[in-house]
Amino acid sequence: RTFLPILIAKTRALTPVPIMDVAGSAHTAAQREGRLRLVQQALYRLAFDDRLVLLLRDQLNLPYDDIAAIVERPTQQLRTETVQIRGQLREHLKSLLSRIR
Repeated sequence: RTFLPILIAKTRALTPVPIMDVAGSAHTAAQREGRLRLVQQALYRLAFDDRLVLLLRDQLNLPYDDIAAIVERPTQQLRTETVQIRGQLREHLKSLLSRIR
């Protein structure tokens, strides 16, 4: 795809945002690792393009306009889809959590 050079240029200067803040957490390392695994499993249930959108927006804090250019979609459509993708992720997490409880 043509978005790779754009993505590389945009991400070189960015610092990824941690998935979760574990500083001062009362949880054990094993609990944190387990939660991280659940999040990863839920993410892998999403389509590749949906994971990409969440990574670019929520981890790298790219603006919607830049992400829209990368994935070649209109900005407003991308905003709407991002809300839907987060809902899918939430449902996947609920499903995974219900299996371990």
